[in-house]
Amino acid sequence: MKFKWFYLFLAFFAYDFMNERIQDLLMLELDLTKSFQNNESILLLISQLFTFYAYSFITYLGFFHFYPKRKWGYCILFIILGFTLPISLRYLIEELLYDLLFGFTNYYQRVSFSFYMRDNSIYAFRYAPFGIVFFFIQYTLFKEAQAKKLVQVNHEMELSLLRSQINPHFLLNSLNNVYALVYQKSDKALKAIDTLSGLLKYSLYENSELVSVSTELESVYKIIELQKMRLSYEPAIQLNIDDASLDHQIPPFILMSIIENAFKHGDLKDANTPLIIQIEKSNNQIMLSTENQKGNQSKDLVGGIGLQNIRKRLALSFPNENHFEIQESNTTFKIQITLPLL
Repeated sequence: MKFKWFYLFLAFFAYDFMNERIQDLLMLELDLTKSFQNNESILLLISQLFTFYAYSFITYLGFFHFYPKRKWGYCILFIILGFTLPISLRYLIEELLYDLLFGFTNYYQRVSFSFYMRDNSIYAFRYAPFGIVFFFIQYTLFKEAQAKKLVQVNHEMELSLLRSQINPHFLLNSLNNVYALVYQKSDKALKAIDTLSGLLKYSLYENSELVSVSTELESVYKIIELQKMRLSYEPAIQLNIDDASLDHQIPPFILMSIIENAFKHGDLKDANTPLIIQIEKSNNQIMLSTENQKGNQSKDLVGGIGLQNIRKRLALSFPNENHFEIQESNTTFKIQITLPLL
């Protein structure tokens, strides 16, 4: 938290104007034209403003340095100083220094220091608490800003953690596919490694919170190509891509993860029940969906990470603005995601 003495001065000036200067004008005790023609009035006004500001400044200074550290003794000490030191300064300036230099004082006759302290205590009670109030307003706003920043940092850290879980999950499955081709000494192995290399670049260097649909699709096509090399049959895939959606933004790896999930756990052999990948723009939303025939293989523990993380990432990135739904029957598995247009 920064020490804002200048903002304190501006707030003090407005507070003083409302409490003292307007009152003087209304009571016709301060004629501005005559005041600025009278050197005594100008000097008294300067010393008055200086000492009144000192009330607020001293208490603000003490609380700024010691309240966050919970040093209550020092806070009390600065309250005492804030109530007494400016009165002493004003007495020194107006009753001694002005008399010595210019031959006039604020009071028409000599007064004792104790009387001066009592007589000016009304200003101490009016301005010293102002510095404390100003501090607590600033401190409260600072704490609220810190809390919001902490929430944002935690939000970003959680998103980063979720992404770090998704990428190894995807890469592990891709490496298994390449390993199978190399083990079989397939002619497709080199091409598979090259395709995986492209996916690795996307996975490692795509650090943006959002990417275009077209960018995500480039990697989706690589996944499909990589899966085709692994399979002994031509997978049945139907792509329904709305060109109007290509330039809009979505979180990276979202579509990749659900496609990879479909290949891992779906049955894509029957051309009558293909894997349907659909992306369309409707009103102010982007809708992503996949639907596939369910395979016989059970879902492993690693495979469960992907869809759980998609749900969490969408909730963090688009709170109250996303829709993630899984529709599952005995034979089919469908995922629908709706995101706002960005």
